[in-house]
Amino acid sequence: MKPRWLLFCLLLVYLATGIFQIKPGEWALVCRFGKPLQELRGPGLHWGLPWGLDQVHRVAVDEQRRLVVGYLDEAGPDDSLAPLNQAAPSGHLLTGDNQMINLRVIVLYRVQRKKLAEYVQQQHKMEDLLQRATEEVMTKITASQRIDHLLTGRTAAVESAMADNLRERMAPYNTGVLIDSVNPRNLSKFSVM
Repeated sequence: MKPRWLLFCLLLVYLATGIFQIKPGEWALVCRFGKPLQELRGPGLHWGLPWGLDQVHRVAVDEQRRLVVGYLDEAGPDDSLAPLNQAAPSGHLLTGDNQMINLRVIVLYRVQRKKLAEYVQQQHKMEDLLQRATEEVMTKITASQRIDHLLTGRTAAVESAMADNLRERMAPYNTGVLIDSVNPRNLSKFSVM
């Protein structure tokens, strides 16, 4: 009699692994047998199939995420010993009038709830993809501007152009993210010491 009772208790514990909770501000995509379900799960307590059959991907969709791309002014100790033929570090960009500038931008973005499935499928490579696209947009925009336009406080037009270009550049990838803004920071003329 005891082995049956023990087996019944183990079965109940296994079935209870199908109960999961989604916190406020999060939404979840449930993959059943590896295939995403159409219905997203919102905040609250939910029931699904037990462990191993359902996989729950929780994503904070209300959270504004931040990615910093470009020039970092905290140079490492070996930076001055780098060979001269080495490629320019990230954030050293050439302007339209052939001047070098240092540029760092902060990209603010959110996950779109309607496109949560696309985000979950690509989230492992999304941040790297966004960083590369941002670097491309930074290069494109600074190459089309004169250095005095970039350094004399006309950053509102630069921000707008970068944000629009980044949205356009990321659209074909269907990453499920929405670019809120691109904020240039630490914009200064490149100087050789």
